[in-house]
Amino acid sequence: MKKILLVANRTNSFWFFRKEIIQELIKNKYKVCLVANKDEYYKNFKNYNIKFYEIKKNINSFNLINIFFIFLNLRSICKEFKPDIVQSYTVVPNLICPFLKIFYKVKIFSMITGMGYIFSSGNKLLLFVSTILYKISFSYSDHVIFTNKSNLNYFKKYKIIKNHAFTMIPASGVKLSKYKKFTRSSNKKGFNILFVGRLIKSKGVFDLISIFNKLNIKNKKLLIIGKEDRFSPESVSIHKLIKDNINISHIKESNQLEKYYNNADIFLFPSYSEGMPTVVMEAFACGLPCITYAVPGCDDIIINSQTGYKCKLYDVDAMVNVVENLYKNKKKLKIISRNCLLYSKKFDRKKIVSKIINLYEKSFKGN
Repeated sequence: MKKILLVANRTNSFWFFRKEIIQELIKNKYKVCLVANKDEYYKNFKNYNIKFYEIKKNINSFNLINIFFIFLNLRSICKEFKPDIVQSYTVVPNLICPFLKIFYKVKIFSMITGMGYIFSSGNKLLLFVSTILYKISFSYSDHVIFTNKSNLNYFKKYKIIKNHAFTMIPASGVKLSKYKKFTRSSNKKGFNILFVGRLIKSKGVFDLISIFNKLNIKNKKLLIIGKEDRFSPESVSIHKLIKDNINISHIKESNQLEKYYNNADIFLFPSYSEGMPTVVMEAFACGLPCITYAVPGCDDIIINSQTGYKCKLYDVDAMVNVVENLYKNKKKLKIISRNCLLYSKKFDRKKIVSKIINLYEKSFKGN
């Protein structure tokens, strides 16, 4: 039986973005092992025929001592599980997993789901050190999966990848059977703006509140869906930001995000950097126009005036103008909504899962 080790920062990322891949791997007779920091979504995998190893140290941390101990933990897991393939997601797992190849005969797949905090922190030393580490680490990687062109170009420019096998895949895609457009409630009132994402600085949470407060729209409403991220150094306390603002609501999570996408007029997502934003793809599938910054990930997916608008990074006033113009132009909103529905078909999760499984299968044939 083929064995695959999947390494990410937390179990919630497996549940929300990799669940279908895990199911398909099991269906294809793979023995699957998940490695991550444990959170409340761990219990959702209890009925799955998989193994799970918890990493107790914070996988989001860039502390080198912390990273060293995580690697020792991973090495011990590999010794016990004996995987044929190791697939890593997120920055720290991508940096450390390739080194497992020094000790074990294993195929290393690395998915660049974005470089988030490395870019958004503005820390040049962190960026420099990370680039050097990537160069060293990826010399052991067998296949690199990129989710956007910006990251691919960065890795080529700084020669992190040279003769590497690589593939472009739009992250995890969207489950189109769940995310789809339906008839909106006739009781809908006001102009509804939606944000879905982790409540961290690099997701643009402070910009989001600033943009909303500047909008000259009398009947505006903002719904924020997302959790404060206790693992991230960028965690934002949302209740302090929205206190006393009766037009802003917050809920931690929902199993019916499609309902909120359908009840909104626009999706406002001022993130500073993305891999390939799943929430934007979900919004598209529900026919919801999106406004983002022109940053990696969002730059790949937003087509100006067709599926939404992208503004220069940190240009809050430009975003305010776009939202106000769309509020006044309902006809344009409807045209963009139709475009979003058509465009979303290219992000069908079923096709993406199939493509990734095929990559794994080809690696066995190459042995």
